[in-house]
Amino acid sequence: MENALGPEVSPDGKFLYYANKKGGFSYNMSFPAWQIARRDLITGIEDIITRVEGSGIKPKISPNGKFLVYGTRYKTKTGLRIKDLENGNDNWLVYPIVRDDQESRHTRDVLPTYDFHPNGNDLVFTKNGKFHKVNLKTKSIKVINFSAEVALDLGPDLTFPYRIDDNPSSSRII
Repeated sequence: MENALGPEVSPDGKFLYYANKKGGFSYNMSFPAWQIARRDLITGIEDIITRVEGSGIKPKISPNGKFLVYGTRYKTKTGLRIKDLENGNDNWLVYPIVRDDQESRHTRDVLPTYDFHPNGNDLVFTKNGKFHKVNLKTKSIKVINFSAEVALDLGPDLTFPYRIDDNPSSSRII
């Protein structure tokens, strides 16, 4: 059984990148579980382009097609690595971010999304409930201040106040 998540097409349309996992769900799984695969959309040839101990998940390709950013776990935390697709250099971009969910039943993905800024020089991600951007060259991180006024209608009030005049009793299970 093969699993695939997070497809990403290269800007030139030649390649499809995605996280690939062989085998199904299991408790107490061993790592690496996932790696980033690259499929040539013309020839159909597929190769695995990451070999990281903490898995390779959630690939994102830079707008110029030169860099791949992906998530991986190191010890108990998850971070983002950046791989130069021209020379193969692979380094940490930001560590840690948020914990991945690789042990789950990955029905939607195993890591919250992140993406390149349209300028191609920065990557936007979330951490500690805030948006951040990291510069690819300097690796400097800045918080993106954000606020939104939200007005949502709530459903009906579901409290039903009934007075019970019997002898008082203590609840043992709520």
